[in-house]
Amino acid sequence: MNPASQPTTSKPANSLTRDVLVELRRRVVPANSQRHGLVIGIERYRDRRLNLRCARADARRVYELMIDPECGLFPKENVELLLDEQATRQAIWKALARLRRQAGPEDTVWIFYAGHGAPEGDKVYWVSHDADVDDLYGTGLANCELDRALKDIRARQLLVLVDCCYAAATVHQLHPTRFVVRPDQILASCRGRGRVVLAATDGHERSVELSEVGHGAFTWFLTRGLRGEADRDGNGVVTADELWDYLRGRVEEASQRAGNPQSPVLLGQLTHEFGLSLNPMATQRKRRIAEALQTRMGLGSDQLSTDEVRFCLEVLVHGARSEAENGLLGALNLLADAQVPVPTLRTLVQIARQGRTAPSLVTAKEDPPPTESKDRPQESSGAPAAGKPVTPPPNQAGVAAAISIDSDRFPDVTLDAMDALRARLQDGVVTHFLGRIVAERIADWERAAHLRHPHGQWLLGICLLQGLGRDPRPRQAVLWLQKAAQANHAPAQYELGRCYEQGEGVPQDHQEAIRWYTRAAEQGDPAAQYALGVAHRAGIGVAQDHAKSAEWFRRAAEQGHKDAQFALAVCYDEGQGVPRDPAQAVHWYRRAAEQGHARAQNNLGACHAQGQGVPADPVEAFRWYRRAAEQGDTAAQFNLGLCYRNGDGVERDRAQAVKWFRYAAEQGDKDAEYHLALAYFNGEGVRTIPSLGMEWLQRAARHGHTGAQFELARRYQHGRGVEPDPAEAARWFRRAAEQGHADAQFTLGLCYRHGKGIPKDLAEAVRWFQQAAEQGHVEAQYHLAVCHHRGEGVKRSRSQAAQWYRRAAKAGHLQARKALRFRWWW
Repeated sequence: MNPASQPTTSKPANSLTRDVLVELRRRVVPANSQRHGLVIGIERYRDRRLNLRCARADARRVYELMIDPECGLFPKENVELLLDEQATRQAIWKALARLRRQAGPEDTVWIFYAGHGAPEGDKVYWVSHDADVDDLYGTGLANCELDRALKDIRARQLLVLVDCCYAAATVHQLHPTRFVVRPDQILASCRGRGRVVLAATDGHERSVELSEVGHGAFTWFLTRGLRGEADRDGNGVVTADELWDYLRGRVEEASQRAGNPQSPVLLGQLTHEFGLSLNPMATQRKRRIAEALQTRMGLGSDQLSTDEVRFCLEVLVHGARSEAENGLLGALNLLADAQVPVPTLRTLVQIARQGRTAPSLVTAKEDPPPTESKDRPQESSGAPAAGKPVTPPPNQAGVAAAISIDSDRFPDVTLDAMDALRARLQDGVVTHFLGRIVAERIADWERAAHLRHPHGQWLLGICLLQGLGRDPRPRQAVLWLQKAAQANHAPAQYELGRCYEQGEGVPQDHQEAIRWYTRAAEQGDPAAQYALGVAHRAGIGVAQDHAKSAEWFRRAAEQGHKDAQFALAVCYDEGQGVPRDPAQAVHWYRRAAEQGHARAQNNLGACHAQGQGVPADPVEAFRWYRRAAEQGDTAAQFNLGLCYRNGDGVERDRAQAVKWFRYAAEQGDKDAEYHLALAYFNGEGVRTIPSLGMEWLQRAARHGHTGAQFELARRYQHGRGVEPDPAEAARWFRRAAEQGHADAQFTLGLCYRHGKGIPKDLAEAVRWFQQAAEQGHVEAQYHLAVCHHRGEGVKRSRSQAAQWYRRAAKAGHLQARKALRFRWWW
């Protein structure tokens, strides 16, 4: 009997969706457990010589992450935040004592410290706000004492995060020591299963601060990792081992660029079961998939049974445990963005349950080409005879050009190549797909390569290039790719062109790259066609030619290459190489968006919002913005925040607006940073916190947001949230004015006219009044007229004065009208 025809008892609407979210949360917060935290950030010390720049912002960032109900899952009342003068030695001890009393044996405890560390004698210390660096023994927090306190905390999981170096404060000691802290002395006794210490540096390094984001490198990447970037397997839960792999690589890379190498330190035992936080993007996507599954559940033959849906949800929550389940998971991931037939899902569920290897989603939709293989069970009667070419299904665009090989002696390897090319067409790269099967298939590829089989040579070349199943050997990889390329294997020709373009395994040579791209593109390889489009657009290796660029993009786009579809849409949107055509832009944006291209989804949302190439439809705009935002596209996250703030296409929700502004702001989007600052200043969707507003405003200003620069200048000018500082106000007015901000240009002119924050200079005042006036700034027009009238900073000119008075008066300026009425006395 078909499972779908069996009687079932359906659960209430959305209950299965809630089950998915509950299961994900339980990975982080198991039943009958609580999460407790202590966050310490000391930027301003009693001893002002010790003051830092980013510790307070670091602590606030970690605190906000912890209490975020979609990420950290800490109850707000369970997390204590100690900043600057609050973080005395006594206050920290009291907070540790609270954790000792409140944390139970099944609970989780996080402790974060950002501030100074210093050695004295044979001990190392956390330097509290009121500590004396010349008497750390009596006033500091020794690590050995902290160890004893942490041992007394009964918790299933204990995570200690230390963003400080243990050398910086010693320069201010009267008798500095040369003692260098070893990594194993940083909370050395806090180790064992479920107890982990992550420290920003080893003993002799300094902790790098990233001025462009206003945070320490360790905390910046720590919080980004915990908010989802470290979720390597995309299952919605950031685990301790995932965080460590992400954090170590990002901090080392950023510190190398900053010229101050920094290596984070790990103490304790990491396991994949050590769930730290939720990935909001992944959980929201899983929610949408669960909702899509629930709409397909019912009693009909074209619906899934409750049992089948439950199996799908189990794979969705816990991840794939076999290649068969991986095929099902791939289908489920497409379910949120595209219509996947119910028979396809049912087939994949049945195969996964039987423990068989699932066909890829593409081949599951049609009858796959039959072949005998131990890896792909087929009906024996459908196997091809030896020596017959294996060809792909007719609708696999971009794959057919490279698949058919006469007298194919390795049908399994050819089918691997087919699946790899489909993966490349969908994801843009083949490494993710090959990485899943390389362990059990690379021996076959290697054997085929040595017997001059082009597919085997191509697959082996990629593995050696990317370090899949073998150590990376770029030069050897290029040799295999060259063998396949000379046999006219289009994917190998493309890959060889990429090696020449990037200088991998061969000297960089853009013209040689173009030669191989062209050979592959002329055979119909969509990746090569897209690469040629990019080259012609940028003029790399060839003369810049937007018309040729658009034509190559079109050829790849028509084969289903989503990056090419997006690029072609941009060509039509901006009129590059083709006549500007908003309707065609929408068409290609939609083609790419339906394949999951995040930037295309955002741009399609913008077309619907603005009515360009399609009737204006705020609801449809919101839908596309949301799909792109859930994939992490920062522009879409900001646009989605605007939709929630303004009620465009969705019910107004200030709290949701703040949430999406924060997601975008944490990825460096200056518009989102500015709007987040305004939310904290005005208490819109979040509690009014002027200090946080200033932090986000300063960050947006540093990133070049003219509105933020102007607002920051006004706050320094009037002493709102900061000490009045005319010089700093003038500096930020100038930054905004140089980017064309009319109000800033006018105000900077006033600063020069009256000598506020900068030396008085009437000629400079006139110059800035002129720039603002030409943009239609009415006050600037009036002041410019006065300068010409009086001859201040410019040669006296009644005609120029009259001209600017008339322009201001026409805009309604009363004093300008009065000046014109009585101009006889000039």
